[in-house]
Amino acid sequence: MKKMFVILALALPLCAQAASTTAKTTATTATKTTTPSAPAGTSAIGMLAQLPAFLTRIDTLRGKALTVAEKATVTDAVTQGNTTATGIQSKFLGGVSKATGLDATTLGAIVPGATQGISTPDLTSKIESKLGKKLGFMQSAGVKTANALRNNSLDGLKTTLSDGIAKKIGMDPATIAGLLPMLGF
Repeated sequence: MKKMFVILALALPLCAQAASTTAKTTATTATKTTTPSAPAGTSAIGMLAQLPAFLTRIDTLRGKALTVAEKATVTDAVTQGNTTATGIQSKFLGGVSKATGLDATTLGAIVPGATQGISTPDLTSKIESKLGKKLGFMQSAGVKTANALRNNSLDGLKTTLSDGIAKKIGMDPATIAGLLPMLGF
């Protein structure tokens, strides 16, 4: 329960940011989004490029097509999820950069996309390889903390996203969760 409150506390400011960067067009049925610059190690373009296939798969599994309003709702949720994931990745890269001294661009090149988790031993090994030395105790603790926060936040985001979409379109959250890998989650 405490984990959920921590994730919620971190996600709310990020969701507010997401809401401020999403603009709907009112004259058409399409949704236009503005995504902030994605930091290194993110996959914003790939995720949104897969959205039509995601929507089609939902139609197939549901047995009926999503309405225009439902498509807009799903699109908005995915866009906000993408923006939240990008924010999580930015905070993570900043935290690891501060702990290790590596710049965010270098870290972004060795870390998987914004929506993919990574184990702390793998991350530590990659960082130590880039640095050419073992991490000290405090550096290691900083990396471990930042990575745990990132992975927990991403897990919470995936749950929130699948539950939210499922509720809005009348599907099982587990079914939506099973489709999220199509979007890179």
